[in-house]
Amino acid sequence: VDVYEDVRPSYPRVAVEFLANELGFNDKSKRKVVVELGSGTGKFTRLLIPYMQEQKSDGGGAIEKLIAVEPSLQMRQKLLEVIKSENTLIQVLDGNGENIPAESHSVDTVVAAQAFHWFATMKTLEEIHRVLKPGGKFLCIWNLLDDRVEWVRQFRDLFERYESGSPQYRLMKWRTVFDDEDHGRRFTYPLKEKHFHWTWQNRTPDQIWNELLSKSYVSAMNKTEQDSLKMEVDNLLDKNLKIYGNNPNDKRVEVPYNTDLAWTQVNK
Repeated sequence: VDVYEDVRPSYPRVAVEFLANELGFNDKSKRKVVVELGSGTGKFTRLLIPYMQEQKSDGGGAIEKLIAVEPSLQMRQKLLEVIKSENTLIQVLDGNGENIPAESHSVDTVVAAQAFHWFATMKTLEEIHRVLKPGGKFLCIWNLLDDRVEWVRQFRDLFERYESGSPQYRLMKWRTVFDDEDHGRRFTYPLKEKHFHWTWQNRTPDQIWNELLSKSYVSAMNKTEQDSLKMEVDNLLDKNLKIYGNNPNDKRVEVPYNTDLAWTQVNK
């Protein structure tokens, strides 16, 4: 959990500002109840805090309550530690996509960050529809290494061959749940989408390797497999590292990412 918290990327400000406007988080005249599914350690949760109502009248945004839903006890504990349990507008609760701890038609917005591909089932979509108010929105956001850059394409090839069928956003299988909806569609379709490109600067080889280790299928590999993969990764990075600052031994690399948003709305 600590490794996940330390090495996974956050989300670019421009993407967060865009979704906040799209979801009405800046309009303090219309209060919002928000559910985040698969909140993990709160990488995305904490980015919503500036849009929450504060005690002072001139601060915050439209969110009057944020329910962070996460099935892993360790992840929930880390999230509470990160937000220091001080924000009474945030509830951190046990649950998952098929069992959301919220009353029917009580939620304005459901969000899922780097998560929906893990639980993209019809039952999840039905549960999201249950808790959302008429016209409520469901938005997903993902980060993905930008393989339009040659070394990143080679890097992804090194580790993606070990995925062994585990759910992945990039495979786009999560989309089929929206394609499979019956004629009486619960959600507007097709999905609306927005894409952002950004760079995570000055990443060290150790940081990049530890981010790889935070992937479930890499952490599950035996030591021999991990050592072999690390050697391949190090060899690739050596060709792309640049000296950082004045220390010739401190070499880092810029890592390009895509951040993708997809959202829909309850049919009125």
